Amino acid sequence: MLEWSLKKIILDLKFPWKIARGTALNKTNFIVSVDFDGIVGQGEIAFNTRYDESESAIEEGFRDFIDAGGDELNSIEGLIALTEQLHLPNSLCFGLESALAHAQANIMGRSIHQTLCVAQVHGVATSFSLPIMPANEIANFIKEHDLTRFPALKIKLGRDGGAELIHEVRRHYQGPLRLDLNEAFSTPDQYFALLEEIKDAPIQLIEQPFAASEFDLYREVKPRSIFPIFADESITNGEVYSEYTELFHGINVKLMKAGGYMRALKQLRTARELGLKTMVGCMIETSLGISSAMNIVNHVDYCDLDGCLLIKNDPFSAVREEKGILNYNYVI
Repeated sequence: MLEWSLKKIILDLKFPWKIARGTALNKTNFIVSVDFDGIVGQGEIAFNTRYDESESAIEEGFRDFIDAGGDELNSIEGLIALTEQLHLPNSLCFGLESALAHAQANIMGRSIHQTLCVAQVHGVATSFSLPIMPANEIANFIKEHDLTRFPALKIKLGRDGGAELIHEVRRHYQGPLRLDLNEAFSTPDQYFALLEEIKDAPIQLIEQPFAASEFDLYREVKPRSIFPIFADESITNGEVYSEYTELFHGINVKLMKAGGYMRALKQLRTARELGLKTMVGCMIETSLGISSAMNIVNHVDYCDLDGCLLIKNDPFSAVREEKGILNYNYVI
């Protein structure tokens, strides 16, 4: 019989994390563990209120999972079927699947990459994200955190002042930029006004300028956008449909949104088959969660896996970063 446990962790952030939806000084996550006769697997649960997830929803969902026979499972397929039946939060689904997958890999003496049938990638280049801040704080922020070492920076933007922030970043950082609007805009005019002001900037991509469900706006804007538009909030645990090619140039897949390794890998594979660009992203996660995301980056166009680099008190040391390149310290 499997023995499951759930532990809440409070992660203090290195600086205030401000995006279009609000500001945070710390982050609450969970670590789920499964013990099979002394062989343990772990998974992280980085829930996000944007997707109607909460501490109480995770704790209640975990209890429902155990009560429904989670301690008697013997396969990933059975676990996925049970979590779907219970309609558990996606981040909890991932944590559970991750813990069991890693435990089974250890039992069989295989690597997690062999279990998932994916190639292991060493030396993962990640962008680093700047929270929303006044333009006059940009120079000191880039210097203080030595951000010129990263191969790309991602700038979080709100509804106003985006062009000023981008121009200020360019004065202190010469590399490519990625923009994340977190659904801040409501009209095409807002979007194209921003593009007109930054048309000469080295922008790799723009994430989710409009609300996730505003497909008509994306359908109107995509053909006219001079920079690629990526879906983030518009893609959670569902299928990647051919319609996405009419709306976006690419998708941002996150394990916590997808609800598991298997769903995330399917999303990435389908996106490539449709000709969409792919990115693997993250929430604010420890290096346990980031090392999990590193397991699925083979053939991905972009990686945005700086979540553990924002944390003061990471309880794990599964990942090391040097010059913006991530490598495994160990595979959990």
